[in-house]
Amino acid sequence: MKAKKEQKKEMNTREHKDPLRMRGTIKPFTIALQLLVAATLIVCFPQPAAAVITTAITTCQELQNIRNNLSGDYYLANDIDCSGFDYGDGKGFMPIGDGSNRFTGTFDGKGYKITNLTINRPSIQYVSLFGYTSSGSEIKNVGLEEVSVSGEGKVGALVGVNEGTITNCYSSGSVSGTSVEVGGLVGFNEGTITNCYSSASVSGDRYVGGLVGFNFRTITSSYSTGSVNGTRGVGGLVGKML
Repeated sequence: MKAKKEQKKEMNTREHKDPLRMRGTIKPFTIALQLLVAATLIVCFPQPAAAVITTAITTCQELQNIRNNLSGDYYLANDIDCSGFDYGDGKGFMPIGDGSNRFTGTFDGKGYKITNLTINRPSIQYVSLFGYTSSGSEIKNVGLEEVSVSGEGKVGALVGVNEGTITNCYSSGSVSGTSVEVGGLVGFNEGTITNCYSSASVSGDRYVGGLVGFNFRTITSSYSTGSVNGTRGVGGLVGKML
């Protein structure tokens, strides 16, 4: 009996001597200290950012499939010839994105080109390789050669309506619209266009431009050399500018 009392007394003494424990429970300030140390380690040694997954585009069909994920990141892995390509309705390529479903991702041509793109949709708007690119989107380093693009309004070889950034891009061939805002590269620009040019011939009704039909934002270090025809608001570079 005496031995048990001595053992219990010794255990109580150890508990009082341990400043971090009270009857098997960690003291509150100890928990706070542990949390502070953990937070400091996270700040000093942050976790690496998740890698951005980019999808290689090697064929015209894969280019068309961008419509299935408008927020993705893409790049050309080679030149692409879209001769004879059709969406399945006899009208050629279907524009990537429109007024209701806009392209919000990125597209890097890596200096490659897309040739012989045909779009024949004269009864709809947002007719171009990319029908509508939203703010935050980016298209760069790509050429469009010998395109044949026709639509109603907001028509361009590369983008119908641009709210994002376009850099180091060019177009050649023919672009036409039956209504307003038709451009050799972009139909309507509300974003930024830099280091781009077009030699495409352009025709439309109003606001027709060699590079951009209607410009509302910024164009720098860009030019056009193609013929331009329209009835009102016609310009060699821009049809109308605000």
